[in-house]
Amino acid sequence: DANIKSTLLNSNLTLDQLDDLVSDFLGGSKSYPTESYSVSKAFVNAFTRIYAREESKNHNNLNRTGVLINSVDPGWCKTDMGGKNAPMSPESGADKVSAVALLPLDSTSQGQYYSKGKISSP
Repeated sequence: DANIKSTLLNSNLTLDQLDDLVSDFLGGSKSYPTESYSVSKAFVNAFTRIYAREESKNHNNLNRTGVLINSVDPGWCKTDMGGKNAPMSPESGADKVSAVALLPLDSTSQGQYYSKGKISSP
């Protein structure tokens, strides 16, 4: 649903609003895609943006928090969850996560979603 997507991508989305969306999804009261995994990832990405924004606000700037807050999609990896047909090794997925975890603290990356090794739109 385009309305739900625009709400999730709203830069002023609050934790309470996100909580309402999650409750609606779990209660089945709104029209969501049938793929629960995808919806759960959209909620995680929205939470990442909210948390990063609030932490930056609480500490006036990134340098005071000492933490970058981002989310990462490591890709489809050959793991118990990904299965044997996945195209990537677990090491390759771990490399993508490590690269984001090791960004310098002066990075402008805050509240971003990384996929395929770069900032992506959720």
